[in-house]
Amino acid sequence: MKLLVLSDSHGHDENLTDIILSHPDAGAIIFLGDGEWDFDNALLACGIEEERVVCRVRGNCDRASREPETIVREYGGVRFLITHGHEQNVKYGLWGLVEEAKKRNCQAALFGHTHRKTFLIREGITLINPGSAAGGSYCFLTADNGIVKESEEQE
Repeated sequence: MKLLVLSDSHGHDENLTDIILSHPDAGAIIFLGDGEWDFDNALLACGIEEERVVCRVRGNCDRASREPETIVREYGGVRFLITHGHEQNVKYGLWGLVEEAKKRNCQAALFGHTHRKTFLIREGITLINPGSAAGGSYCFLTADNGIVKESEEQE
């Protein structure tokens, strides 16, 4: 399954719109917070039904949001921890994120908050941050047969 992962748009809904439109083959669009209204505007502009948006979480700047801070979903046989990252203090290190993923029996963790694109493995957990959509950054992933990898067709 192809996953489009976005985060931290901070008022740049046009960037989200452009990115979403450039990946019509995404099976799921995942938004990691800090721009919930931007994301709503982009979905509307793209004519995308909410059913295609498999999940979204709130960020520390989404103060009025009713979305959860953290959820767990499985795609392509990979169990993902999906969070903005502020509750795991990712700006100060990734150990809290790794521990949370282990505690929830996840093989991968999607997070934002730092605005730094990341794809690395720590203690057997694949950690992925799409960077800031405000700057045009995102991740396009493939999750199949229990393996997650970056797709070659991004940016």
